[in-house]
Amino acid sequence: MSDSESYAQRLAGQSQLTAAAFHFGEIVAETDARREARAELKIHRFDSTTEARAACDRDEVADGDVLVVDSEGVVGFLVVALPAAITEERGEFGQLPSPAHEYADGSYADSAHLAEYQARVLGAPVRIEHASPAILAHRADTVLVDTGDERAHYADPFADVSLCEERQSRGLEESEAADRKPCASCRARARDRAASREAALRAEEEAAAQEPARPEVADPGTHTFDSSAEAYDASQCRDDIRDGDVLVVPSEGIVAILNRAWPAALTTAHGELHTLTAAADAIEGGRYKASVEAAMQAAARLDVELAPLHRPVEPYAAGDRFVCADGSTRTVDAAERGRDGHLWLHTAEGSAWRADRCEKVDVSRVDEARAAARRAAATLRNATPPAADEAAVAIRELGEALRYLAQASPAALDDLSAECTRRIVAELPRLSIVPGDIVHMLGARFHVLDTGVQDAHGEKPRWWADVHGVDEADRRATYRAPWRAAIAVEHAAWDLLTVERLAPTQPF
Repeated sequence: MSDSESYAQRLAGQSQLTAAAFHFGEIVAETDARREARAELKIHRFDSTTEARAACDRDEVADGDVLVVDSEGVVGFLVVALPAAITEERGEFGQLPSPAHEYADGSYADSAHLAEYQARVLGAPVRIEHASPAILAHRADTVLVDTGDERAHYADPFADVSLCEERQSRGLEESEAADRKPCASCRARARDRAASREAALRAEEEAAAQEPARPEVADPGTHTFDSSAEAYDASQCRDDIRDGDVLVVPSEGIVAILNRAWPAALTTAHGELHTLTAAADAIEGGRYKASVEAAMQAAARLDVELAPLHRPVEPYAAGDRFVCADGSTRTVDAAERGRDGHLWLHTAEGSAWRADRCEKVDVSRVDEARAAARRAAATLRNATPPAADEAAVAIRELGEALRYLAQASPAALDDLSAECTRRIVAELPRLSIVPGDIVHMLGARFHVLDTGVQDAHGEKPRWWADVHGVDEADRRATYRAPWRAAIAVEHAAWDLLTVERLAPTQPF
């Protein structure tokens, strides 16, 4: 046995059985290592690609971490010091010279996988060269197959051979294909096919845009099928199924409409049917509104969810307040439908947010909240200290009122803060902290400028607070500029901090 040969390797050379066991152990170890690496990857969200690049330059993003810019439809990951986009839109990001899943001998495969998932959630098209095997197969209208050489091949759905003319033996599941090296020849042909197919679809859409406006669909019919494959075939050959009719597949939880000759699912599940890249009720200036309403009713009867793109969105106007996907609260400067069909909320700061991922703030209770804050503060300011239970209720009600004012009317909160001459000191968990509080941590005192919970797809919810030192000494002890403190929500729920809370007085 050589010095570099392990005991396990020596045993593996003694029989086929021990060699197989050793090989299986290596596969398990490699799988565990990949899972651990993927778990360590972080997702960073920014208002612009310029801001993301600046964060990378400040070493705030680790190599391989995923970068998401909702407002520009850009998703990518950091390669050493270069933020590289995998989406069609890239803003200020760079591009990779080879497919993301294969770049640097697959070193960034987990980053590419996580970035692609985030792009799918965002609805941002991924460049064909960076698509994972399963997504590329879907875009090229092919399936993944095995030909016996341990590589992932692409084939036409009903063909006996792959695109590289190898005889296929069986189909591959998405998870199985992801662990295999793709056949270079098949992948190149699948990319060409996907590019040609999507170019033809774009040309068809552009040609349709030049046609005279068609009248709105009236009284769409509803047709029920046993499978999505049956629904697809029927939409192409049955004369009683018309443009705009609703297709329902209860067994698969699918509701779709026929868009010209294109059976497109509006539900999260789509089976063998197509999906849309724009909101169905916005196509051709709202031609399919009646169809969408009928489809929504059918989905409600089946108790299935519509895809986010097709869910009804509350209208917004300039000046409305809304809670963003990252937990912060902002003001609408303008609201408009994007080219992707989503309603986007633009702010004066230059950021944009998808309305279906935001929550509109009800601003009708400002006076009520202001009065509630003063009542709760009066209980806490009483010369006779309240009982522990009464004090706990009052501090909670005071926090809820102040949090609401911070979201609905920052000006009202500023007025309360300006007239406040006293603060109540309490030990509170981080989740109970509200804007306007002063918190004690890291041996210093900090004004809480904003706080919230970021609950994004693909990552654990995180509590955060934007803070700034109360005086020069506090800023010297930490950071001179405002900064963000953040921890996982499960820790923020019990981690106690000393908090100084506004205690406004009753007006006279």
